[in-house]
Amino acid sequence: MFNRRNKLVFGSVVILLTLFLVGCQRNKAQDLNLDSNDQASTTDESQSEDQKLIGGDQDAHGCLIAAGYSWCQSKNKCLRTWEETCPIEQTEARESIIFEDLEWKKYSNDFFAYSVDYPTIVNIMGNNLDEHVEFNGQLVDNEWWPQISISHYNNDFYRPSTGADVSQWVKPFPGYGQGEKISIAGLDTVHYVQEKTSTAWATDYFYFIKDGQLYNITIIHTNDQENWQIYKKILNSFSFED
Repeated sequence: MFNRRNKLVFGSVVILLTLFLVGCQRNKAQDLNLDSNDQASTTDESQSEDQKLIGGDQDAHGCLIAAGYSWCQSKNKCLRTWEETCPIEQTEARESIIFEDLEWKKYSNDFFAYSVDYPTIVNIMGNNLDEHVEFNGQLVDNEWWPQISISHYNNDFYRPSTGADVSQWVKPFPGYGQGEKISIAGLDTVHYVQEKTSTAWATDYFYFIKDGQLYNITIIHTNDQENWQIYKKILNSFSFED
């Protein structure tokens, strides 16, 4: 009787222990599966985040920056500039200039004893005004207009021989044409015209000689802007002091 009872108790203990161990293994397996799923989810999120950071950066227009795309306003699309060009649009408005409303001042160069009128819409610029003087107007699309300069450098070209004829001394570059005849400060003047090209704006060059010094007045028609009322007033006002 005692032995049978012991056997029953022992058998019950074994069964309970077996069930406990099986339950533990199942919970452990579930934990492992959960850990694996969590790791996989974390890895996927990490990879997704990396993809966003590495290859998915977009600008405000949706252009993929990492792939080299940028927004082209004139074509209204994303593009890579080494594959196709993006023409630059004129985004800034240039103030209209009415000749009759302009105010004028006089610029005097004491070293060469000359003066010239200029509109107050321009600024006088130059590192050495005894060699080169610039009259630059409003800056639009990285270009000044009006853009006029007077050059009188101290070098062999700008110091012609005594009695030199300006038309013989200054020859036009290939492709330059003859411009309208003009006399500046009562002196013989050559006028050359450079037509607009893919790399340069149309330009007018005026050369004249006074007391062994060559002078050059250059007018650059930046952004295809021209106003010959302004230009002619400047050219006609140029004079040497007695």
